[in-house]
Parts: sequence; structure tokens; C-alpha cells
Amino acid sequence: MSFFDAITNNLLGNSAGGSGPSAGTGPSPALRSDLYKAISATETWLSTPGAPGDGLSFRQVFTIIQPHCPNLKAPIPIDEVAVLVGAITNLTFELGKVDGMAGVMVIQAWCESLERAFGKVKANQIGVDEIGSEITRGVNSLSDPGLVTRELAPRVQTVSSLKRVAAFVYGPGSEEARQADAYWSSKMMI
Repeated sequence: MSFFDAITNNLLGNSAGGSGPSAGTGPSPALRSDLYKAISATETWLSTPGAPGDGLSFRQVFTIIQPHCPNLKAPIPIDEVAVLVGAITNLTFELGKVDGMAGVMVIQAWCESLERAFGKVKANQIGVDEIGSEITRGVNSLSDPGLVTRELAPRVQTVSSLKRVAAFVYGPGSEEARQADAYWSSKMMI
């Protein structure tokens, strides 16, 4: 395990590697509905000025996803956006492994929700750079591309949705958007 993997696993609360749900078990039947609840709660949380990074208000999202990620520990305030975004992204991947098209619908809803929330953050002009960088860090660095379904069509659609995140945070054609595009394109072959 590399140094970076160790840090990522520690941030996501996993001691045995990987991220998201505990290894060896499939997603629970409530995962899909809980993901939609978490997506809605995350959009509200990220859109509320001062809430991301306050160390308390993330718990409304955390309590929804924690049963599906029993090893996930409450993050420190500076990491809470990235850790929760990464965990929810991984849970969408887990759902996609069982039902590819359901996973695609959830990841699309997730990325659209992040885009709406970030649009509100930009309108509020509070924490724009910090929240934007933590959203992209959660999607690009703290999610586990190895969890994405192997089915070709759902995989392509999932990766396509994830490529958009850096583009709406940093702007289409920005260096960060090009790096995210290259990163997710490379993960198509995993």
C-alpha cells in the first residue's frame, strides 16, 4: 500500500484498504433510497453558508451513509467535504456494481446535485475555493475507481458524469478540468 493510499484509507476510516462499504458484502437493500436522501442532504449542507467545515452540520449526511460504511469515521472539519463526497461517490459505485443503470442514474443525480450546490456556494461567495477543491478532491482522490461497474455502458456514463465535476468547479478547459478528464479517462481501462 502506498503512502497516498494509507492517507486516503485513514481519511475514509478504512484500516484494511479500499473505501466505502466493508469488503466482501454487497450493498444493503436500503442503499438506493439512502443515497438519494444523502444526495439531497449534501446539497442542502453544502449550500448553507458556513455549514461545510463547521464540524457539526455534516452529521445530517454522515448519519445517512454511516450504516452503509461502518468503518467510516467522523472526519475532521477541514476534511469533511472531501470525505463525505468521496464516501457517497463510492456508495454510488457499489450500487452500480449490482445494478449498472441504477448506479448511473444515482451518479448523474449526485453530480448534478454537486453542481447545483456549488452554484449556490458561488452565489453566496463564502468558501468558494475551499469547497470547490474539496468536492473535486472527494470525487477524484478519495473515491475508488476500482469499485465502478465493469459493464461497459454504465461505466462510460459513470466516468462521463465524474469528468464534469472539475469542469463546473474550475471551468471547462481549465488545467484542473483537463487533469480530471485525463484521470477518469485512464480509469476506463481498470
